[in-house]
Amino acid sequence: MELLSGLFAWIWIAAAIAAAFFLYGALANEAPLDYLLGSIVAGLVAKYFAATLNNSKKQADYVDQLTGRGYTQAEARSAWEIVNSGGSNLLLNLQQSDTIAENDRHDDERNNSNAR
Repeated sequence: MELLSGLFAWIWIAAAIAAAFFLYGALANEAPLDYLLGSIVAGLVAKYFAATLNNSKKQADYVDQLTGRGYTQAEARSAWEIVNSGGSNLLLNLQQSDTIAENDRHDDERNNSNAR
């Protein structure tokens, strides 16, 4: 999926460069507008597919990480939908909680060693 997303991203870049050349050609009356419009449409379609595939990969990674923490597939997908719509990031909150708990554990260990 990552390879396909990268391929569409490169097509998008090539279409943007081609559109610049075709725009120059259209302004100089050396190229028809069809080429310009075609490269713009191709670029937009490639950008859409690249973004969609990239989003699918992010969703799969997010769901895998949450299911590794004991959540069901349905709960993990539901959490992804919340994150994807701009809501709270459950995985980030869990990771921050883990970091805080880890720091507290280290503080307790230091305090216990200093008390001896």
